[in-house]
Amino acid sequence: MKVLQGDNEIILAVVCCQHGDEVFGQKVFEYYQDRLQGIRLIFANEEAFNHEKRFIDDDLNRNFPGGVEGNHEQRLAAQILPYIKDVRYILDIHTTTSDIIMTPIICNESEDVKKILNLTSSSEVAYMVNGIADHSLIGQVAAGVSLEFNRGYAETEAAIDEV
Repeated sequence: MKVLQGDNEIILAVVCCQHGDEVFGQKVFEYYQDRLQGIRLIFANEEAFNHEKRFIDDDLNRNFPGGVEGNHEQRLAAQILPYIKDVRYILDIHTTTSDIIMTPIICNESEDVKKILNLTSSSEVAYMVNGIADHSLIGQVAAGVSLEFNRGYAETEAAIDEV
């Protein structure tokens, strides 16, 4: 895991590469590493990324809150939590091969989540239900939104602009 942040108050955490095979997260991380005003960047699963695999032992985004004695992804989940608990907004960057452009995924409809949704271009929103949401990264915070980008769209400048 790699964490970068600016010196000022951090109000947004952007989590990239929970899944090592979702390379758009690296593009987002690199783009924002020089634009850290109010942002904390988290490159979540470097080992899986370096091995070009979705995960090492288990899907990181199904292992929250994690455990310090667990497998690779369970330990990562436990390490990530302190970095996301103290910020107001969380963006969790993902990619998919499904036939979408970008779809936000949410666990709740808090006012802060609605603020994030209002900034996206998508007319669709996916709602993650309890059970799955309880073990996801965005299920651990009040104002978290996963942004799911089509892999082809993720290669465009418009996708970075969307983030």
